[in-house]
Amino acid sequence: MKEIGGYFEFELKFHGREYHEAAVPLNLSRNAVCYLTETKQYRKLYIPYFLCDCIKNLLKKIHIEIDFYHITETGRPIFSKELQEDEAIWIVNYYGQLGEEEILHYKELWGNIILDNTHDFFTRPLSGIDTVYNARKYFGVADGGYLYTDIRLDRTLETAYSYHRIGYMVGRYEKTADAFYSEFAHREKELNDEGLKEMSPFSRNILRGVDYSWVRQVRESNFSYLSKRLGQYNLWPLQERPGTYMYPFRCQNAPALRQKLIAQKIYIPVLWPNVLEDLPSDSLEYHMANDILPLPIDQRYDEKDMKYLCDTLLEINS
Repeated sequence: MKEIGGYFEFELKFHGREYHEAAVPLNLSRNAVCYLTETKQYRKLYIPYFLCDCIKNLLKKIHIEIDFYHITETGRPIFSKELQEDEAIWIVNYYGQLGEEEILHYKELWGNIILDNTHDFFTRPLSGIDTVYNARKYFGVADGGYLYTDIRLDRTLETAYSYHRIGYMVGRYEKTADAFYSEFAHREKELNDEGLKEMSPFSRNILRGVDYSWVRQVRESNFSYLSKRLGQYNLWPLQERPGTYMYPFRCQNAPALRQKLIAQKIYIPVLWPNVLEDLPSDSLEYHMANDILPLPIDQRYDEKDMKYLCDTLLEINS
């Protein structure tokens, strides 16, 4: 029965379209693992060492066998095994650096690939390739991931709800990030325990209101600016194509620079701190996790902000 009257809900109800409207809308991009292992009956997944431990932990939780592979200095998989029908390889498109031809080549080589496009929201999926996207890495939503796949579950997913998780985002809109960081960290930890669900109605509403063309343009422009200013100092040989997630600035003294930037209220994360704990200090993956500063390029910032970021970074690194 529809309710009539009473107090008002959130005022804005958007009527646009989600960028990945044709995909399966999930509460978390990592839960694509649960979806695909259920629909395709995968027994084993190969995943890169250079990856957030949330995928590994989830695979263990759902009792899927795991094996690991290394990557090259530019983030390409080092993998030569032939996959069985009930095996798949999880390939990460780090910072959106993989081109279409490369991805199709991996599909031809290994067949059962899952493309992790959480760093490349705006690149459309390729036909026949299971592809995962993460809305939370790009927009202010409390949950949200997308999965393109050719087989759908034969059951209806439970709906996620995010009304109790949006406080830190509203807080940062009105105040500062550090004032609500503890709540943000708490909600992130809370999400680790949430199983496979459909994306929340509130997040889907917000994502119908995004100006995606403008967001992409801003992110690509900011990436290009950082690339021009910092490219000569960057130890990661990036492709020419502009990324839209973050600008990965690799340098030898990244931990010290990160702390100095934080002191200037420029918050630079360690994307995968688990790699520093799990792998030896002489491994390539350890150095990449330790040495890369993922610099923000998102739609909250313009060229003036990018100039300030570059000026500050170069000054403290001189």
